[in-house]
Amino acid sequence: MEPGAVEPPDRDPGEDAHEDAPEFPASDGTGGPEGDPEPSEHLASGGSPAAGAPLSAEVGEADWAPAPIAGRYRIGEFVGESRLGRTYRATAGDDDQDVEVTFLDPEVAAGAEGAAERLEQLCNLRHLHVLPLLDWQLGSVPYLVYPAAPMRLQRLIAAGSALSPSQTMLIGLQAAETLHSLRQRGITHGAITPASCCVDARGRLRLAEMGVDFLRGPLQPSEATRYDAPERIEAADADGEPLDSGETAAAAADVFGLAVVLGESAAGHTVSPQEIGRLGRTLVPRGAGSGTVRNLARLAPLLVQASAPRPENRLEADELALALRATAEMFPPPSRLDEAFRRAEEFEVQQAAPEPEEVETTPRPARTRGRAVSWAAAAAIVVASVLLVILSAPDDDTPAHVMPSVVGMGWPEAADSLGEAGWEVRRLEVRVADAAAGEVVGQLPEAGGLLDEGQIVKVQVNLGAPLIVIPADVVGMTVEEARLRLSAIGLGVGRVQTRVDPSVPQGSVIAVAEALPELPRGSTVDLVVAVAG
Repeated sequence: MEPGAVEPPDRDPGEDAHEDAPEFPASDGTGGPEGDPEPSEHLASGGSPAAGAPLSAEVGEADWAPAPIAGRYRIGEFVGESRLGRTYRATAGDDDQDVEVTFLDPEVAAGAEGAAERLEQLCNLRHLHVLPLLDWQLGSVPYLVYPAAPMRLQRLIAAGSALSPSQTMLIGLQAAETLHSLRQRGITHGAITPASCCVDARGRLRLAEMGVDFLRGPLQPSEATRYDAPERIEAADADGEPLDSGETAAAAADVFGLAVVLGESAAGHTVSPQEIGRLGRTLVPRGAGSGTVRNLARLAPLLVQASAPRPENRLEADELALALRATAEMFPPPSRLDEAFRRAEEFEVQQAAPEPEEVETTPRPARTRGRAVSWAAAAAIVVASVLLVILSAPDDDTPAHVMPSVVGMGWPEAADSLGEAGWEVRRLEVRVADAAAGEVVGQLPEAGGLLDEGQIVKVQVNLGAPLIVIPADVVGMTVEEARLRLSAIGLGVGRVQTRVDPSVPQGSVIAVAEALPELPRGSTVDLVVAVAG
């Protein structure tokens, strides 16, 4: 096919950057795309990185710079290299649309069976969470064209910018449902890495290079990364052949890569598949609070199951989506990613800055700096004083009442009492051990002060005794070791099921059969134990 000109995008990938943070998306029961527009020859509404190996801006002596393509794409800086090929920034057409052009290995492109037909189908693929293929060519200089991606998870991880458990959950849920829905069309990804996962400030995911894995060269053992499922690496070690292209095998490998990407996003740094189970225990982001740690511990078992070494023990994409959606009900709504984006951009600026000795500085006299600090402090005190007067000044038209104490009351009684005083009551649900279910255990503002009518009073209501997170580290223990581990935190061992798994020691726990990640104290946990075949 002769490549056509790229049409300007209907929507810029970053135009929604100032919208409100999303709730966890509602499922239509199928995991399918949301609103497919009518097909057209080319679609320009997203962007794509080069996936596979981590991208690098370093160019060796053997690197080559391609010439402009028929005046259509003006090639810019080198972005990175993967098994798919070399990727460059470029601008397209008269409107200077930012795109990324990936130049393929001619031998791989020429040997791909039915490549032209499959690429044409991908040009017509519409999905809310997939970056589209804009243009392609299979000739003396084969290439793929995607719009430039706004933000890759790879950039956030490199900057040490950990996502919250809710943000990680949202991205994982979108990805899992997308992988499942596209598998129904016979499309798999084949190389999910942080470089192929692009997000906007609202946390909306778009997968890059979806469906083009058939153009990649065979996986070599030296090229394998932690995102490649073990069966892919084993196949490469055995005879240098790529993984069986069957949909089941490729889909299982996609789930493995996604689980590792989510683990790294939650941790804020690179994580091996074997370390995912430590999330929320010994592996937590710097400065994480108790709520973050608890939610990471809830998320970890799902990612452990999704990254199981053997594909038959691994969650499928739809199973992972269901598990994430059920767990999301216990998480707060995900916030926007503006702060994570800012830290990533600052990190990249610092990395690109010259060494300290190369920076010319003009030192200021110490007295001048000290005087400036004093002036700034004095100004801050004045501003704070003015604000205090303004905010504390009584409004003669608004009645104020003394805040009563509602701690210890039942929720209905407390809500009625505060509502009668003209305040808006907001219920915050918590779990504490030393209070009855439905009892108020905290309030803001505290009792004794004046509060105008119409203001918000936040009341903490106990849901019951705290639930206990099932520890992920019981996997790999013997039954007796697991019994001791669970009894130490108030749980016990329930039914013990067996499964033939010659890859692990006989008698060791290979899975937790309990579907819920948390249980009341005194509950039992069903285990799955390996036996010899």
